[in-house]
Amino acid sequence: GGVPILVVPEERPRLAGVEAKKAAPAPGLASRFKRALNPPSPSFGLVDGCARLLDEYPAGSAILEVGSGTRRLRSDVVNLEIDRFDNVDVVANGARLPFLDATFDLVISQAVLEHVPNPREVVVEMIRVLKPGGRMYVEIPFLQGFHADPHDYQRYTLSGLDVLLTPLRRLDAGVAVGPSSMLAWMLREYLPLWAPRFLRTPVAVAGA
Repeated sequence: GGVPILVVPEERPRLAGVEAKKAAPAPGLASRFKRALNPPSPSFGLVDGCARLLDEYPAGSAILEVGSGTRRLRSDVVNLEIDRFDNVDVVANGARLPFLDATFDLVISQAVLEHVPNPREVVVEMIRVLKPGGRMYVEIPFLQGFHADPHDYQRYTLSGLDVLLTPLRRLDAGVAVGPSSMLAWMLREYLPLWAPRFLRTPVAVAGA
């Protein structure tokens, strides 16, 4: 009844679990004020689009979400993550998917590829596990503030995404959320500069 952990030995010490992913927010006025300044979710505008795509697949279809976090889009979606979070079915590295070739009808990746240092390796793996005629649903930011989870490496234009997803053929494309989302991220970083010190995010500087 456990979750299979299919990572190489050197990755196992970094498995933190859901406690580190979803730590409870600190109480108090300062904490509530900081949460109020949080920008809209970068995936907010995509949830309906993904749901519409999922509606095209009957129950029991072979569907994989790479980098699912703690959510579950549908009961029959296989959730893969790099750590032991809630709702995760398989713990594995996206660059080494533990599935046979041509396994899935649909592969989903939302706000994940910007967090991996080797996005092309992950894409190649996602393509490998797609069935002939299968589809891939990918979201990756173009304008979005720095958001390490645990790292943040890159941004893509639509043209850059086309290159990244070669040799797949683009079936549809669009904007996830509008410019207000980016403005909210910028304001979240800018406004605390003028706030009292107790409201600022602490920063540590260390040296050898």
